[in-house]
Amino acid sequence: MSRELNAEDFVKYFDSVVHYTLAPNRPIAVAQSTIHFDPMLALGEDDRLADDTRVMHRNFYPLGEVDGGYYYLTIDESGCVFLMMDHCWFVDTTFEAALDRLLTGKAARLVNGAGSW
Repeated sequence: MSRELNAEDFVKYFDSVVHYTLAPNRPIAVAQSTIHFDPMLALGEDDRLADDTRVMHRNFYPLGEVDGGYYYLTIDESGCVFLMMDHCWFVDTTFEAALDRLLTGKAARLVNGAGSW
């Protein structure tokens, strides 16, 4: 890819479900995991996305899930990627960098109550 992806671009670019195997030493998960790209996996999670939107003043769009549903993978309108569940984790500022970070086992950063990381 030659340019950064935002939420709308991501859905257009990845128009089918893709699975990636994550590095086994990922610090925020256990054992080897997968990334499953399918925004429909977050159906029913509107309240979770709305809560994080209120705290962080960003709109989030689901991309899929990580660790078999342990985290939802989301992207905001600027292209920043996050993991969400009981806590929110900032992964990286672009989809490409986030994918690299997740697949190579680099740590995501926990988002605090003020919406910073």
